[in-house]
Amino acid sequence: MIGLLEKHLKRNYDKYKETIMYVVFGALTTIVNLIIYFFCKLLLDSSPLYSNILAWLISVIFAFITNKIYVFKAHSKEIKAIVREFLAFVSCRIFSGVMDTTIIIMFIQLLHYNDLLIKILSNILVLVTNYIFSKYFIFRKRIPTTSNSTNSINTNTNTNTTNANTNTTTNNTNNNNTTTNTTTKITD
Repeated sequence: MIGLLEKHLKRNYDKYKETIMYVVFGALTTIVNLIIYFFCKLLLDSSPLYSNILAWLISVIFAFITNKIYVFKAHSKEIKAIVREFLAFVSCRIFSGVMDTTIIIMFIQLLHYNDLLIKILSNILVLVTNYIFSKYFIFRKRIPTTSNSTNSINTNTNTNTTNANTNTTTNNTNNNNTTTNTTTKITD
């Protein structure tokens, strides 16, 4: 019975490993965000808005590193690919950060709801939004292309060669008309 349960759990873990890892590191990112937020707000007496912005900045850096390495296993080695991933990641996080900040302003500063409850609910919404962006846009699996295979495809399709026989009439200096047969190679 235990062996069957163990087998079932392993199969489901393998099937949902990426999602499980995202939830784990998303939860850690949320904890980092909450710690920084409440540290700034309670110990530094910062406003909810400034506390949230700093918490967001630090948690975005933490999330990029953990998502790239541990969740989506995007082991890009080229600087161009890493910069592209980072810029896409930050762009999507700016969107979710604006969403989070808007929720903080609306529900805590304007409507005076409990800041802990609103911050936790907002982070759940941010977690789901960021997963969708990361999985389907930022760290999506790409089909590798090599320059050799691309070149051979282009070369094969563009080198349609035909031989054409042309008859030309030329005049030589003696005013004799001579006909010559020439073969010309034409490429598309």
